Amino acid sequence: MDPTPFKPLVDGITRVAKAAALFNALRPTVSSFAFLIQHAASFNWLNPAALPLSPPAGTVYLPFERLLQALQLNRRQTASAPRLFDVLGRWVQVLPADLAGAIGDEAGALATALNTGVTDLTVLANALAATTPTLDAGTQAGTLADMGMLTALGTALDAMAQYHIGAAALLQLAAAPPTVESASAAMGTFQSRYAPSAWLGAVQPAEDKLREMRRDALVAYLLGPGPAVALTPPLRSSDDIFNGFLIDPGMCACGITTRLLEASLAVQQFVQQCFLGLVPGVPVDSTVDPGWNQWAWMSQFRLWQANRQVFLYPENYLLPELRSDRSPFFSDLENELKQSNCDTDATTAALKNYVRKLVEVRHLTVAAHYRETRADGSRVLHVFARTRGAPPKWYYRSRAEGSLSSGVWSPWQALNLDIASDQLVPLVWDQRLHLVWPIFKQISEKAGTQSIPTSNNGAPTPNTAAAARKFWSIEFAMSELSAGQWQAKRTYAEKSYVQTDNPALDFTFRAFADAQSTLQLEIYLSVHWLNYGTWSSVLVGTGQLPMPDSALAIYSQNSLPAASAVDQSQEPSYALITLKYQFPNTLVTAANYRFRGQDLCSYGPHPGPVNPLTVLALAGSHSAPAALTLLGTIDNQRVVVPMQDRVFDSADPFFAADSSPAPSLSARITTPYPARRRSSTISPTSRSGPRAMPLPRSITPTRAPSCANWRWAVPTA
Repeated sequence: MDPTPFKPLVDGITRVAKAAALFNALRPTVSSFAFLIQHAASFNWLNPAALPLSPPAGTVYLPFERLLQALQLNRRQTASAPRLFDVLGRWVQVLPADLAGAIGDEAGALATALNTGVTDLTVLANALAATTPTLDAGTQAGTLADMGMLTALGTALDAMAQYHIGAAALLQLAAAPPTVESASAAMGTFQSRYAPSAWLGAVQPAEDKLREMRRDALVAYLLGPGPAVALTPPLRSSDDIFNGFLIDPGMCACGITTRLLEASLAVQQFVQQCFLGLVPGVPVDSTVDPGWNQWAWMSQFRLWQANRQVFLYPENYLLPELRSDRSPFFSDLENELKQSNCDTDATTAALKNYVRKLVEVRHLTVAAHYRETRADGSRVLHVFARTRGAPPKWYYRSRAEGSLSSGVWSPWQALNLDIASDQLVPLVWDQRLHLVWPIFKQISEKAGTQSIPTSNNGAPTPNTAAAARKFWSIEFAMSELSAGQWQAKRTYAEKSYVQTDNPALDFTFRAFADAQSTLQLEIYLSVHWLNYGTWSSVLVGTGQLPMPDSALAIYSQNSLPAASAVDQSQEPSYALITLKYQFPNTLVTAANYRFRGQDLCSYGPHPGPVNPLTVLALAGSHSAPAALTLLGTIDNQRVVVPMQDRVFDSADPFFAADSSPAPSLSARITTPYPARRRSSTISPTSRSGPRAMPLPRSITPTRAPSCANWRWAVPTA
C-alpha cells in the first residue's frame, strides 16, 4: 500500500512516539512537560512535540541542553510552588521592569524558585552581569530568561551550599589573583566543614601536598639561578643541601616532624660529625672548650629531662596503680573497692578491713629466720612470725640486703598453713625455700597387767607401782615456697621417739642440706648438768630426706623407749627407727643462755636484763676464738637466732625481744675482727671470756617494720 496519502498520520504518530520516549527518559510531571511544549519558542529550548523526523541539517544540541537545564532548575525547589516554570509562566505574560523586580518582586519569585535568598541571588547576578529577562531570541542570552545564565547561578548556589558560605565569600574565593585574605577565607571555609576533633585528620592530605610543593620550591630556589647562598662548596644537588644544612631535602610528608625537632637533629648531627673528626677546623678538646663535657647528658636530653622531672616532682609519678610492690593487704583493699559501688558503707568497710590487717601484724612474734646467700652473691633474709593469740596466724616476709646496713623489706604475707607448733626451721633446699616444723604428741607407756600384793591378813597393801613413763612422738611437716605461693604442707609418717618428761620446748631443731643435697634434720634436747649448773642442747636424733617425696629416715640414740613400752598399733613407724649410741655434738650457746625451743633464753643466778648476749668472733690467726658481747645488757627475754649453723657467731643476724615499752635503737653490733669460720666442733669449753678490744667500726641496727618491741641486728662482715 502506498503510504503517501497517510504521511501526515505517520509523521504525527512518529512525533508522538519520540515525545513519549523523551517523556519516559526525563520523567517530568505532566504539567512540566506541557509547559516545555507550550513555551519552547519563548525560551529557545527544544520542543518535545516538534522533534525532527529526519537528521536535521544543523545541530540541535544547544536547544536540547536548554531543555535539560530547564528541567533541572525547575527541580531545585522541592516545595509545590512557586517553581521555576511558575516564574517563567508569569514572565511570558508580564516581563519584569528591571533586575531587582525579576529577582525579588512582591513574592520573591525567582529567589524562591532557585531555593536561595534575594540578597545572595542579587550578588551573584550582578557578579555574572545578568540583565533583565526578555523573550527576544536575539537578545535573550545573558538575561535571567537565559537557561545558561540560570544554570550558572544554580552552580554558584550549589557551591555556596556545599561549603556553607555566602555569596560574598564565594566571590572572594573566586577572585583572581588570590590574596592573603582569600587564602584565609578559603582555610576558614574548609575548616568550617569539620568538627574541631576531626579537623587535623581532614586537613592532613591537603597539607601534605602543600608541604611537598613548598619543599620542591625551596630546593629549586637553592639550586636555581636565584640569590646566591653563601656556602662553600656551592650547591649543585640535593646531597649538597644535606651536607650544608644537615636536613634531608628528600623527606616526604609521611614523616612526622617539627621545625624545632629538625633544628635539634641538625645540631646533634653536627656534633656527632665533630666527634668523628669530619668537620675541618673544629677539634673536640675539652681542655680548650669545657662545653664538650656537657654532651654526655645533652645527647640524651629526654632521659635527662625525665630524670629531672621525677626528681623535682615525684608527687606527679607516685601513682598507686604503678606500684609493683603492693602488699597483699593493699591488693585486698583494691579488690574490695573494685567489687563494690564505692559508696560510703562499702568504702568504710574496706578501710576497716585494711586497718584491721595492719593492726594484726603490728605485734608479731618472730619465730624463725634464715639468711640465704644466692649464686650471684646477693643475700636474702627470710623471717617467719606469728600473732600472739591462739590459734596463732603465721606470716612471712623477706629482706633483700643491698649492703650490710641497708636492705628492702617485703610486706607481710600470710602463710595459710596449718602449723601446730611454735618451732619452725626454715632452710633453702634445692634452690627453694622450705619450712619444716615438728608435730609433738606425748604418749604414756603401754599399760600392762599388774599384780597387787596383799598383807598377811589378806588386806591389800598400798599401791607403790611407779607411774607410767612418758615419751614424745615427733613427726615432721614441710612446705615449700614455689612461684610465690606456699604449697600445702606435706606430713611424713616416719616419727622420732624420745623417752623424757621434759616439755616440748626443751627440744631444738636444726635443718640443712648436705653436699649430696640431702635434707638433714637434727633433734636436740636441752639437758641440765647438775655437776656444772649449766644447760646443753644434746643431739638425740637425726633424720635424712633425699627428696621431698621420699621416706624420712630416722636415727635415734639410747633414750629411745623400749619396744615393750610402745603401742605399735598406734605408732607403727616406731620400728623404722635406727638406733645409734653416740651423738657427741652439741649446740654452742652464749654464756648464761640456753635453747628454749628455737630461741635462746637467759638463765642463771641473775635472771633479767643483766645477762649480756655473747657470741664468738675470731681473735687472731693463732689464738682461740674470743667472746664478743652484743647489745649490751638489753632486757632480752629471748633471742631468735638462725638455725642453719650449729654455732651462732657475729656473722649471723638475729632478733632480740625487748620487754621495754619503747625500746631505743642505741644498741650496736661491733666486730673488731672478721667473723670466724663456722665449725660444728666448737664446744662451750672452747670459748674464752670477753676481752677488751678496740672497736674500729660499728653499725646501728634497724628495727624490722611491724614488729613492735623487737630489735633486729645487722651482721657485720
